Amino acid sequence: MTRKPRLFKKFVFSIIPLLLVGSVLEIGSRSLCSHRFDPFSTNIAIQGNGRMSSDPETVWGNAPHYLEYDLTAQYNDFGMRVDPGDDLGIPAKGDNDFFVLLLGGSAMAGMGTVHKGEWMKITGIATGGREQSIDGFLETALQESMPGRTVRVFNAAVNCSTLLQSHLHYKRLLHLDPDWVISMDGYNDPSSLGPEQTSRMWVENFWDNFHYFHFPYSTARFLMSRSAFFYVVSEALFYKAGIISNTHETQQDTKVFERWLNTIPPTLAPKPCNTSRQRAVDEYFKHIDAFRHDLTKNGQRNLLLIQPDVTARKPDRLKSVEKAVYNYTLHYTGGRPNEFLADLHRRAQLMTPVMPELISMSSVASWRTWVFVDYCHFTAQANRRIAQEICDHIVSDGAYVPFSSDAVN
Repeated sequence: MTRKPRLFKKFVFSIIPLLLVGSVLEIGSRSLCSHRFDPFSTNIAIQGNGRMSSDPETVWGNAPHYLEYDLTAQYNDFGMRVDPGDDLGIPAKGDNDFFVLLLGGSAMAGMGTVHKGEWMKITGIATGGREQSIDGFLETALQESMPGRTVRVFNAAVNCSTLLQSHLHYKRLLHLDPDWVISMDGYNDPSSLGPEQTSRMWVENFWDNFHYFHFPYSTARFLMSRSAFFYVVSEALFYKAGIISNTHETQQDTKVFERWLNTIPPTLAPKPCNTSRQRAVDEYFKHIDAFRHDLTKNGQRNLLLIQPDVTARKPDRLKSVEKAVYNYTLHYTGGRPNEFLADLHRRAQLMTPVMPELISMSSVASWRTWVFVDYCHFTAQANRRIAQEICDHIVSDGAYVPFSSDAVN
């Protein structure tokens, strides 16, 4: 008759120390996280859920106030990238201000080598800060060209974003009243569509099936956003596993680099354009027309850029690390170039005479400098040159045609 009470007492006395230790660890972790995050107006509820967040209007975006692990960037109230610790609000535009809004995907967002696959092992180049990206270079170049103005370049690009989403992000940021809008898209857009499928449907399906919403990421996000102890432990494990990369400690794996440098990639003939790819191309330019209509209606100068990728690179222009990236990418794609993106460039080049704000960046793939660190992300020197091309176009009030030549050393 006394066994059950004794068992219960044993259970209580064994669980109490565990609860006390757990409480001490949680309190200590919360103190650590508070010391780390409070100066940047963020917390574990934001950090634990990750940088990308659902948005009913744009499908997904950057989570406001999210702070990158290596302190290379933070995201303001509207999910736009800023330097850590900067004002997270949006300043009111003064008479002397000159605002430029950047839109697009990860290449415009300033991402370095992608973490999946072996690209990072080949290059050892992680994501840099704003000073190494298009927005930082462009703001500096414009400020030097406009010493009498106060230049601000706002980067509202979002990883994996499509042209449709760039248009949607633009509409929600109209209050900025930018003098110029620059959008760079193409790589993330659907390369094929079914007979009844739209880009919006494709984007929503992509997001619904994103790894964020599936085990183990969904469980980890739930726990990390609620427990500081679990957040600290998980972050350390993610860093050790390479899911989180520290820019300052990233290293090239020389064995992987040498292997891909000396690998001959497969070569396949491009596939002829089929109806599903043609539908995707037509859908892309339908969104170009809609985006351009809104920009024109609002009286805003703009450039609608179609981005390049490494499979369009001329082999004789490749540098050693870039050659390894090129070989690995073609192996990864089965030896085929990005045929959908090539179709976008061809049509854009035909349309440019009647739509001068639509620009193919195909010449970038012929630059003699090192351009790509993976399939579509740029080196710092390429970002600098891209920013200068955009700057020259803006400063000339549209007279200079950007990306019209491959004669870049």
